[in-house]
Amino acid sequence: MGQDVLTSVSPGQLMVKIVQDELTALMGGEKIDINIKGSPAIILIAGLQDRVKLLSVQNLQITLKQNLEEIHCLLPAIFIVLPL
Repeated sequence: MGQDVLTSVSPGQLMVKIVQDELTALMGGEKIDINIKGSPAIILIAGLQDRVKLLSVQNLQITLKQNLEEIHCLLPAIFIVLPL
């Protein structure tokens, strides 16, 4: 039974699963609520693709505005240019 599952998964899918599992373990492995009680609350979002981060931040902003009475969001963008 387990052999059938492994042959139906492509090597690329298996690699994505391994990387996802390792990143999940690296970041703590469990879901926790976000703490935005600071003044100001700071949330760091880091990643490789700018569009993915932008969409994630927009979704986070919409969710926070729906769930909290008063929130002000400021989104500074910092781009690091790596030498070739």
